[in-house]
Amino acid sequence: MNAYTDNVYAIVLAAGPSSRMGSPKQLLAWGNRSLLECSILNARSILNERVISVFQRFDLSILRLF
Repeated sequence: MNAYTDNVYAIVLAAGPSSRMGSPKQLLAWGNRSLLECSILNARSILNERVISVFQRFDLSILRLF
């Protein structure tokens, strides 16, 4: 890492229902992954393990991504 990013963390907000879509938005497909997984992987590519995800409720379908 470098001095510019050593103290930087990413927070990925993955909370909130999706009543019109019928399934959680964060689990929608983007290519061969979910939007949430793509977001976290992109953040990790820059910040390594300094990525925090915030969920609305405990959901095993989201946790299976990791």
